[in-house]
Amino acid sequence: PRYTQPRVITDSVSFQNAIDSYGSGLTYPQSYSPLSQPVFYRLGDPICSLYSDNTTSLPSFLSLPQGVNSNTCTANTPVAFYTSFSSLCYQQFDSLQSACVADSALDSTRYTNLQIFKLPNCYNDLDYTGLTIHVDTSCIDSNNNPINCPLSLSPKYNQSDNSCYPALSSLDLTIVTNGTDGISFVAATLQITKLRMSNLPLKQSYNVVFSSVTDTMYQETISGNPGYIDTYPVIVASAVSSSDNNMTLLPQPLTILQSNPICDSSQRTTVGFRDNLASGCIYSVDIADINNNCNQLQAEARSLMLGHGYHTHI
Repeated sequence: PRYTQPRVITDSVSFQNAIDSYGSGLTYPQSYSPLSQPVFYRLGDPICSLYSDNTTSLPSFLSLPQGVNSNTCTANTPVAFYTSFSSLCYQQFDSLQSACVADSALDSTRYTNLQIFKLPNCYNDLDYTGLTIHVDTSCIDSNNNPINCPLSLSPKYNQSDNSCYPALSSLDLTIVTNGTDGISFVAATLQITKLRMSNLPLKQSYNVVFSSVTDTMYQETISGNPGYIDTYPVIVASAVSSSDNNMTLLPQPLTILQSNPICDSSQRTTVGFRDNLASGCIYSVDIADINNNCNQLQAEARSLMLGHGYHTHI
């Protein structure tokens, strides 16, 4: 017998034409579209992302490097919705100078210029305004200390010491979901380092965790960024000088002394948003210290009231 080569149907118009020509007894609701996009993310679905820079906007799926059959970072693996992801692999370069300016593996902007689709709307070519959320970015150094992200995260090669900075060494993504409303918040922590040939091969790690808007940890993380959530800590910060003379803010919860008979600097209570608190304690001093060490006593009293470090921002 002779068989007709099957015709590949790639769009909904061709599908409808085929139904009109060959279909019989096939019915479906008017709202149903055979090739329509999913209306919300399901477990295991790829996550839609949008990379934007000054010249282009490209929709794609969120993918991260992973070692395949070796420890070398050789493949980009799509991140599956609500499926934790962890990868540890190594980058090797023949020329650090060339890789520093040309290899995207070292460039953090591939993630800072990334937007994530709240819902899987990247299947259609349309205006993406309002459909995506920007990634909230923070940076840490090679010792996991918080630092201000450099104004430019594109790595540059320094001829004087043959180094590449800032080079990406790890990425931690936290993706927060809100049921069928999709993704509501994405945070990225970038670990950046000064890379030299002696540091190669570069070990890179990529991690993705998912949580829900109802998770306590998530609510505590976003409280104060930008709006506070009732009963969660009021956030204060102390400005400290970093090695490059830039100011770094170290955020922490606001606390006050607990109400005890005797003031104890180690006994403090966290101040929650909209919580009205009052406390008091007795600070005992020697009469001789009042006459001879007034300034020192003032400093001690202030330290008791404010806790370790003086908060410069709230």
